[in-house]
Amino acid sequence: RSAVILSDLACVDDNQESISAQGGIPPLVHLLESELEDVLVNAVNALRVLCTGNHGNQSTVAENCGLEPLVEFLGVDSDILKAAAAAALASICAGHKDNQDRVVEQGAVRPLVDLVCCRNVTVQVKAASALEAIAENNSTSQAAILDLDAPKFLNKLLKVWSVEVKEQGACTLWALAGHTPRQQRMIAEKIG
Repeated sequence: RSAVILSDLACVDDNQESISAQGGIPPLVHLLESELEDVLVNAVNALRVLCTGNHGNQSTVAENCGLEPLVEFLGVDSDILKAAAAAALASICAGHKDNQDRVVEQGAVRPLVDLVCCRNVTVQVKAASALEAIAENNSTSQAAILDLDAPKFLNKLLKVWSVEVKEQGACTLWALAGHTPRQQRMIAEKIG
């Protein structure tokens, strides 16, 4: 219950900083060891909200070993937890090269690419969002994602009926295109 309250509070004004300054992130990371799915989802969502646009909180989660369980959650048998973990990874990695590199090293790319192919559209979108955040302005991460032929699967999102899904697929492909003409050409060829 406390994770839900922290998540709600973090959405208001400067509460992200206040919660972090009061030591709120380490206990949330500790909750990631729970056996209860509701507790896990709430803790993951609270971490997502605390890290959105907050470089310091993104670093604090990584420093407290919060990335490893999130990567592990990508392989559980719960679509709700998979989607929450992917969304949290997107928030924690957005604009944070060190975290991008860490999650690639921890093996997050393969399960995220696999989730883009799953049947649950919400999970697909969250996984694509995480891939976008991991790839953005990071040629090493882009290469790791491209090595798994992710554009082939992301291209399928462009054919889904939902505008949100199409937009996320396009944004992720754009992030993978990077700044090199070779990558941009390859992405353009995948799109057709």
